[in-house]
Amino acid sequence: MRSDAEWLDILRTNQGFVQPHRWIDYARRHGFRPVPATKLPSCPDCGEVNGRTIGQYVYYSTLISLKACARCHLLYSDTRIHPAIIRSHFDRAYNDEDYFLVRRQRIFEQIVGEVASRAPRGSAVLDVGGAKGHLMASVQRRRPDLAITVNDLSRSKCEWAESHYGLRTICGPAADLAGCSERFDVVTAIDVLYYEPNIARLWSVLARLLKPRGTVILRVPNNLPAILGQRLVANALTTARARQMRTRINHFNPEHLYVFSKRYLETRLAASGFSVVDVLPSPILESAGGMGGVSRLYYRLARALHFLSGRRLTITPGMLVIGSRR
Repeated sequence: MRSDAEWLDILRTNQGFVQPHRWIDYARRHGFRPVPATKLPSCPDCGEVNGRTIGQYVYYSTLISLKACARCHLLYSDTRIHPAIIRSHFDRAYNDEDYFLVRRQRIFEQIVGEVASRAPRGSAVLDVGGAKGHLMASVQRRRPDLAITVNDLSRSKCEWAESHYGLRTICGPAADLAGCSERFDVVTAIDVLYYEPNIARLWSVLARLLKPRGTVILRVPNNLPAILGQRLVANALTTARARQMRTRINHFNPEHLYVFSKRYLETRLAASGFSVVDVLPSPILESAGGMGGVSRLYYRLARALHFLSGRRLTITPGMLVIGSRR
C-alpha cells in the first residue's frame, strides 16, 4: 500500500494537478500510476495561445483540460499522453468483431454508398485510420474495380486487413502519410480525426493525398451542442470548488483529442481547397441492448429534419462531412 506521500509524488509528477493534495484519495481509489505526458502551450492547429477552458477530465492518471481556441474555434485536449502508451492502448482496443460487423453496419452502409457513388471507375481509394479493414472490405465488395489502400497506426490491425481481406495497407501514423507519393481519388477518415495529435499536419496531408478533383469523406461525433449545454447546466448548479474536482466531461470520450464543430470543419476544408462541403446526418451506432428500432426511427426523423432545415440542422450523434474539389 502506498503512503499519502507516495500518492502525492505521483500527482506532482503527472500533468494537471495544480493542487495535488486534494486529489490523494481519488488517486488511491483509482490506482494512479506515473504517466509521462506533455502540456500544450497553444492550439495544435492554428497556434493561438488564447482560449477558454470548457471542462476537465481524468485520463490515464492525468488531469486534462478541454479548451476552445479563440481563433479557429477548435476544441482540443491541452495534454498529450506519451505516444507509446497510446499506441499500446489502441493495439488492445477495437478488436471486437461484433462492433464492426454488427454495431457499425448501418454507419458503414452510408459510407460505402458515398464512396461508391463518388469514386470514378478504376480509381484509387485510401482509408486513413481504417483499423482492420472492415469498411474497405465492404467497399471492395460493392466496387471491385477500385484500388483500395488501408492505413492504420496498429501493425496488428494492418496485418488483419491484409490476411483476412487481401487489402493493401500502409502502417503508421496518419500524419506520416505526408511521405506518400501516391494520389487518390477518394480519401476517407472515419472516426479518426480526433485521434491525431498533429491535427494541422493531418489537414495538410489529406489535401496533398487527393487528386485535383478528389473527394474527402470524414465522420466525426456531433457532440459539441450536448457538451456545451451540459456545461451551462453544471456550472449553474455547482460551486467553483466542486468544478475544480471534476473528473469527466459529459458526452465527451476521453480517448479523443478534439471536439469538432460544423463551423470549424467547413472552414478548415474550404481553406484546404474544397469548394463544396456537405454535412450529412450519420446513422446511429446499433445498440447492444435491443433498441435498434428506436435508433433507426430517430435517424429517419433526423434526416427529414436535416433536409427540411435546408441542411443546416444536424441532430444525430455523428455526422458525415464530405469535401469535394470541382
